[in-house]
Amino acid sequence: RGLGPTLLPRPQRYYFGFGQSAATAHLQGREGDKEVVWELREQVARAVEQQIGRLLRYRAEDRLQTWSLLPAGWRRCSLSAPRLLTTQRDFR
Repeated sequence: RGLGPTLLPRPQRYYFGFGQSAATAHLQGREGDKEVVWELREQVARAVEQQIGRLLRYRAEDRLQTWSLLPAGWRRCSLSAPRLLTTQRDFR
């Protein structure tokens, strides 16, 4: 379904998160060690899953999950300025 009777897509909120980078300097020269590579993969997978969990919790608590095209909805959206999530602290 589009925006009203048009084919324009309805506006949606998107949630993005950026975690800390994985330290890999201590692994230099061990690229061929499958056990080390697998452990790094597992570490990254855990971090990504935690970040997704934080974003899902944030989305559930977000009051403005949908944008209404009704005048009251637009007023509510325009009165509350968007808040940029810039640190991990914002997702706790």
